[in-house]
Amino acid sequence: MSRPLKHMESTARAIAEGDNALRVSDRIANRRDEVGALATAFNAMTQQLCSLLERQTHLLRDISHDLRTPLTRQRIAIELASDGSVDADLLASILRQNERLEAMTPRS
Repeated sequence: MSRPLKHMESTARAIAEGDNALRVSDRIANRRDEVGALATAFNAMTQQLCSLLERQTHLLRDISHDLRTPLTRQRIAIELASDGSVDADLLASILRQNERLEAMTPRS
C-alpha cells in the first residue's frame, strides 16, 4: 500500500523541482482502488498545469514580440529626430524610456 504512495510522492517532488514530463506510472494509475483514482487525478492535474504553463509561456512570448516591434520603430524615429532641431534633452529622455521598455521585454 505504501509503495504506490511513495512513488506518487517522489513524482510530485520531481515535478515541483521542474521535471514536468513525469507522471505517476500507468501500473499505479490503472489500479481499481482509491490509490489508482488518486494517481489518475494526479496525472490529470499535472497535465492541466503543464498545459497552462505552456500557454502562459506562449502568451508572454507573443506579448514580448508585439511590444518589440513598435519599440524598434520608436527607436528609429527618435534617432532620426535627434539629427534635426528637436530639444536634445527631450529626445534623450524619450530614448532612455524607450530603452527601459526594451529591457522589460525578454527576447524569445
